[in-house]
Amino acid sequence: MAGPRAFAAAVPLSMLLALSPATAQTPPVESIQIGLSTDAISITAGFSGADLTIFGSLENPDPLIARQGRYDVVVVLEGPPRPVVVRRKDRVLGVWVNLDSETFENVPVSYS
Repeated sequence: MAGPRAFAAAVPLSMLLALSPATAQTPPVESIQIGLSTDAISITAGFSGADLTIFGSLENPDPLIARQGRYDVVVVLEGPPRPVVVRRKDRVLGVWVNLDSETFENVPVSYS
């Protein structure tokens, strides 16, 4: 009779599994997926504006925050980075002249 022996062997194994600490499951990570209607906008001498559509979705949102409606969307449009020099003007003999300057690296050309 293999049946009772197999049962007798399975009981200690199931007891061992029941007493072992449960492995915690990691909650799903919140992430955002975004897309743009276009990747680049050419600005030439005749530029008069452009339409840009931004869309996306939130994956695995926190249920409490979602119920409270506390998710906000912030969109930042940033131009390509360039070095920028700023100068301090001072009065010398009654004339305003550039005296001190400071160079900043990687400053966006436009920011909105």
